[in-house]
Amino acid sequence: MNKKVSILTPVYNGENYVERFLKSVVSQTYKNIQLIIIDDGSKDGTRKIIEKYVEMKHEGLEIKYIYQENAGQAAAIGNGIKYVKGEYLAWADSDDYYTDDAISKMVDFLEKNKEFAIVRCNAIGRAENDLNTVVQKMFLPKEFQNKTDVFEDCILINGINSFIGIYMMRFEKYKENNTNLYIYPGREGQNWQLLLPILYKNKCGFLDEIVYNYVVRDNSHSHAKRTLEQLIKRIEGYKKTLFETLKILNIEERYHNELVSKIEEKYNIEMFYIYARAFEKNNVKEKYSNIKRKSFRIKLFYSIGTIKFINKLYSFYVGLKSKE
Repeated sequence: MNKKVSILTPVYNGENYVERFLKSVVSQTYKNIQLIIIDDGSKDGTRKIIEKYVEMKHEGLEIKYIYQENAGQAAAIGNGIKYVKGEYLAWADSDDYYTDDAISKMVDFLEKNKEFAIVRCNAIGRAENDLNTVVQKMFLPKEFQNKTDVFEDCILINGINSFIGIYMMRFEKYKENNTNLYIYPGREGQNWQLLLPILYKNKCGFLDEIVYNYVVRDNSHSHAKRTLEQLIKRIEGYKKTLFETLKILNIEERYHNELVSKIEEKYNIEMFYIYARAFEKNNVKEKYSNIKRKSFRIKLFYSIGTIKFINKLYSFYVGLKSKE
């Protein structure tokens, strides 16, 4: 079991945490790793920290450092994936970190289970200000653990952990569905671009082991507070990334159109809730009319978002809470 594993990791202004991630890679019990770390235009001391590790000798570890002008995580992944040498590919965020035996466990699973093109595992969410504090156990629910065809589940985020670090894939299988290694340089949903090509027509296995520590940072991109306009832009970004990723998969037209319809429905519902919470009455009505299957919850939110009295009452309540 000595096949090379490549790990892709974008980083931006990570001087406060990137060394923690680097140490977790250096300390892996598995000793044939290529770490490709792409610096997305950092302006702090990130480069200096990484170059220190590049210069050091690490048993079985090759570190490739790439610097690019700031263009986002997807662009960084698109830049780095061209340098992958490994038979297996994993990817991680530079503000998180692996358990010491993470790579060994995932490689062992794929070596023993040839029918799977990719494996997914579990993670622990930890507080940024105290890594000993477990914020969340990010385990795959039992009812989804034996499911091997998770392509659509990934698209719709249904019973699948969409964060990174818990996956490892057979890189040749990935290239079968993304021969040009094209990564759309959007700012949202970049994980789909690594997951969907490997999940399309391939089986996904599950390893009931904790391999990754997800650090919950209040100022991270995923936890940032957003205005209505920013929320809308993010939703549009998700859709665009999904549509661009589906284009490269050579999906039969009828199935492709079916997937597009499901994506539109999902994000019509997302947009409906965003507008309902903001009491954007006209937009609530428009999105409500576009939703094909209206649950009781959707109907309730529709009433709250359009009835003037409830609107005012809720606004008054929010005003009182903000003064407490």
